[in-house]
Amino acid sequence: MRVIAAGLACTSGALPHENRANTTPMPAGSFVTHFGKRVHWDGAKDGDAVLLIMGEGPATSTAAEEK
Repeated sequence: MRVIAAGLACTSGALPHENRANTTPMPAGSFVTHFGKRVHWDGAKDGDAVLLIMGEGPATSTAAEEK
């Protein structure tokens, strides 16, 4: 789970590949849940954002498809 603590964060859901242009802006106070085995991206586009990222394992990484 991600909590946007400050700023405006942008996030993408379960996309087949990373696509930062296709993100949803989330204001401070919002929360987002990402599920395992899916590609997702979190970050800020036009300024700073503070995100609190929480989760539980086991955690594994799977490479995303190349564009």
